[in-house]
Amino acid sequence: MKIYQWIIFFVVCPYWVYGQFFTKESESNCKVDASYMKPIIQRFNPFFIEHHYDDETKNETAKLSDGKIVIIDQRACVRHHIAIQYIISPDELKVNHSNIRILIKEWFSILNKLFYGDYDYLKFKTEFESNVSNRFEEIIMGRAFSFPINDRTFIAQIDYGDWGSKIQLEIIKYIYTENIIKPGVPEYTDDGYFQPAKISPKYSR
Repeated sequence: MKIYQWIIFFVVCPYWVYGQFFTKESESNCKVDASYMKPIIQRFNPFFIEHHYDDETKNETAKLSDGKIVIIDQRACVRHHIAIQYIISPDELKVNHSNIRILIKEWFSILNKLFYGDYDYLKFKTEFESNVSNRFEEIIMGRAFSFPINDRTFIAQIDYGDWGSKIQLEIIKYIYTENIIKPGVPEYTDDGYFQPAKISPKYSR
């Protein structure tokens, strides 16, 4: 993929996708304000060569390399939503049906790097990796799937092709004022859920 095509994919596609991740909630229903949201990637994280956080939009971008880009978007109203996209150029990693498990390992690796220094991540890390590993059929078919862990619900999807690969993960977390009756956040109580959209951008070389 030519460099200008990769830049177009990086700049344009995320904003289209975030329309699928988040639907707007009424501000009158909000239980938390924007000050609740902080950068996911900590200041002294050693893994990223570039990192930018926009405090107004709560959008965060980071690069592991020129061909591995992370985009994070947050919203906190009724609950705290974290939408993560990890986009990998085919020059970095070529993925197909026969080697897709490499992409799953890459998924676990990027989360370890993103949440470096965040001990709260360790509360769900092991169970998260187990759940994802057990959903291989959905992963290889590119279907979105979800599962609860304690006070969070995770919605995940992998997409890949000649254009590269993309890992999408939304983490939905109860805020501290809610009484947790059972694990996860039921979909019917929250209109901010990710609505899965199959995206397979194709670019001429």
